Amino acid sequence: MGKNRIVIIICYLMIVTGYFAGDWYLQQNGMEYLLKIKLVTGIFLWCLPVLLIGSFLWRAYQKKQAGLWFGLFLTYVIVMALVSVCAAFIQVAQLEDEYRMKDGYLRITESAAYGTPNEVYYAEPVYGIARRKFTWDTEHYAQSLSRIYDTEFVPMMDERKGQVYISEDYPDVKVQVWGVDRTADPELKENLSYLLTSSEIEKKGQAYFGDAVQLTKKQQTTAEQMNLEDNPSYEVTALTIPADQMDAAGAKIAVFMQEELKTGLFDHVQGSIFIILKSSVDDPEGWSFNLPFSVHPSDSWVYGADVTAEVIQSCLHTELIQYQQSGSWVEEPDSSNHAYDDTVYSGGDDAEEAPEGQDQTEFYNQINDGYVAIYSEYMADADGARFQTTQDAKGNSRMLVYEDDDKVRFLVYDRVSKNEKCLLYVYHEADKASDGSYSLQEARILDMYAYVIDTGEVIDSGRQAWGDVGTSEYREATGE
Repeated sequence: MGKNRIVIIICYLMIVTGYFAGDWYLQQNGMEYLLKIKLVTGIFLWCLPVLLIGSFLWRAYQKKQAGLWFGLFLTYVIVMALVSVCAAFIQVAQLEDEYRMKDGYLRITESAAYGTPNEVYYAEPVYGIARRKFTWDTEHYAQSLSRIYDTEFVPMMDERKGQVYISEDYPDVKVQVWGVDRTADPELKENLSYLLTSSEIEKKGQAYFGDAVQLTKKQQTTAEQMNLEDNPSYEVTALTIPADQMDAAGAKIAVFMQEELKTGLFDHVQGSIFIILKSSVDDPEGWSFNLPFSVHPSDSWVYGADVTAEVIQSCLHTELIQYQQSGSWVEEPDSSNHAYDDTVYSGGDDAEEAPEGQDQTEFYNQINDGYVAIYSEYMADADGARFQTTQDAKGNSRMLVYEDDDKVRFLVYDRVSKNEKCLLYVYHEADKASDGSYSLQEARILDMYAYVIDTGEVIDSGRQAWGDVGTSEYREATGE
């Protein structure tokens, strides 16, 4: 056994010597070890000697050999020395963060002294154990795009756009890149997703989308680009959708996504449709947002088989609610003909005040999610169904579901359930007066619903009066 221990110690010393010799060689050639190599070495320097010493002491104890206490003292000295070495490696690891980007490059953040900014630089892996620092240039941008999208990109100068990158797999677009250091997200910032989707929309043309959607040229300026001195923007073809055409538009957008995902163009690229929602055709600005879609679940919440008309319509309705609550919503010119009283619902003035300890914005979003879920499950398929939220004088929301010359139906958020697991809503129908107005006080209750916050499930209570107890499922879910 003695010879075996000597062999192990010799191997140990050779590995340690090799590590530091390799470190010297790498530094001489502008490289350094990867963070994981540093960590593994630190653990190795600590664990192997401790195991050997422990094995030696255990045998000494079993044989009752003399010098056991001296061995323990020597062990203490060696272990403390190893702790110091290991602590140095751990300190290096704590002061350094190594993030592997989608393109395989590394973003290294080194913590500096207190009160000074961290140093951030980029490196490429070498030999599988080391990394070489580099500065971003056109060649590295082209390599990054090529690795991300699994095709070859070539840099070129465009007279109008400046530096762009092209690929034979995407001949209709010239990709622009604006760097990696301008946001907390360390990934490469580029616009292939937007340009490719815009190009496909333009090929389909206005006739494909029909009257529910208007194709519009739009200058896209991202948050990252706004940090640049020349503030460049690029043109995309956006889909402009009036609020009363959302369901028809959502169905057509879903078909477009399904067709595009079958072409293979988006196998490595996330699609992104630029959408402008408008309250009416007279709305001057509207509400702009990007709707992403992808083949892969990890890239986008709209993907694969989930690209259905119902999913897209739900997304549009959610964005519409945010637009209506943003303060920039433009009412339809004839909205005065659909007046209702400002009666505050049974929840009181603070019906939409967030429960203690919950963020108000988060609570508003939950209420909006409830509106969308109830409408999608129970009302969207009815003849004449519409989705339009409004607010009373107290700021409490209501959702208009149906309206004709004689009556109106609307959904009203009531309150949080007793067990605080559900949001409760009441579905009303009211007769319209000769001037088109209607009163909540005189409205009839058609139904009541519970929206389960954690799961998004909607439960129909069957209640048509305040005295009704509702179904057992409703009572169990709400605690009432």
